[in-house]
Amino acid sequence: MTGCTITGCGTGTGNLPQPGDPNTSGILLTCAAAYGGIDVTWTYPVVNPEAVAYTIIYRSTSALFLSAGQLVIATGNFFYDKTPTANESAVTYFYWIQIVSVNGTVSEVIGPSFSVAMPPIAQVIANLSGQINASHLAKSLSARVDKIEINEQDIITEADERKLNDGSLGTQFNAIQAYSVGSRALITQETTARTTSDSAITTQVAQSYSTASNSISAIEHAQSTTSTAVSSLSTDVTTLNSTVYGNTAAAQVGLTTKVTVLDGKVTSIGAQYTAKLDVNGYVGGFGVYNTGATVDAGFNVDTFWVGKASTKIKPFIISGSKVYIDQAVINTLTFTKLRDETGGFVVADGKIKASHIDIDLAYVHGAMQSSTYIPNYRGWKLDVAGTVENNGAVAGEGRTVQTSTTISVYDAAGTLRVQLGKLGV
Repeated sequence: MTGCTITGCGTGTGNLPQPGDPNTSGILLTCAAAYGGIDVTWTYPVVNPEAVAYTIIYRSTSALFLSAGQLVIATGNFFYDKTPTANESAVTYFYWIQIVSVNGTVSEVIGPSFSVAMPPIAQVIANLSGQINASHLAKSLSARVDKIEINEQDIITEADERKLNDGSLGTQFNAIQAYSVGSRALITQETTARTTSDSAITTQVAQSYSTASNSISAIEHAQSTTSTAVSSLSTDVTTLNSTVYGNTAAAQVGLTTKVTVLDGKVTSIGAQYTAKLDVNGYVGGFGVYNTGATVDAGFNVDTFWVGKASTKIKPFIISGSKVYIDQAVINTLTFTKLRDETGGFVVADGKIKASHIDIDLAYVHGAMQSSTYIPNYRGWKLDVAGTVENNGAVAGEGRTVQTSTTISVYDAAGTLRVQLGKLGV
């Protein structure tokens, strides 16, 4: 135990280090955001860790210790500070600790460490669901499909009016073009069919293109087939592109099928469907690929969700690198870590943490003790040395201490009244 915090240091009285006290000079206090609260963790002393009785935790919204109040007396080296309301998820909390030894010595103040709590999981799911429900995609998916109307006569009428008004509309067999000052509209279609002694190839490309001032809009639909004696390839790709002042949004949907054979054996076969969206170089999309042996489906997105329009909460959401599930039914579950929203890790590295078992005791660095244990005052403790300390049911009513060689009984004032076994210990 290093330092002292009670007035009287240097006078021979007060909070002075005692023989066997832990050395707290290297203790590290850390805080981490958790769902609905903040994880407060501290390391145990390297020297005499078994002499730690409990830890006092202080908390404040200021970085000044003078503004902090005592939050809790904790055993072990972990405490989950649950924020009482959703609004507190935006508050920065500062934490300090003091280690109290079995001799009653109080360490120097350690800290501060600080963090901001994350919202509770239910609130996170509700927030993400609300954002999804308000998104363009969700609204588009839930809207009815408009009925297709035949508008051929409207198109003919518009073309005739343009010819009468500006005389800029020209036509030819495979292209329709319109020109005005600073603008152009073009529709083209190119079809090619070619054969040789061992192959057949077809291509068909249809384009719609318009430009005015600094904007360009284009649609291209390209189809191709290639057949040889040992291979077959078919592609169908539709691309849309819009650009204004160099800012580009593009969408592409592609279908591909292929088969390749060598010496009568299939060496390559596959069918693929992709949909890609590219906005100024930021690309996302999804696709499916079938090799005949496996089917691979992938999404390159920031947020993925599953739900239906009739429910507000989306039952399954992937946001960034985290998966949120509102309710889950799992037959077999294999994992290495499991944490409770309100209590830290229940399972870590495949081992159940005893401090999370729903009984009135805790496991602290080789010692089993009741959750109410305070040395020489309340509760009970069994340490690795085989020493059992049993305090009265009512705090401060005396205690019994049993070692491998001695049984000692103390009264409420801490005076030794009875001792059996190896005396003088």
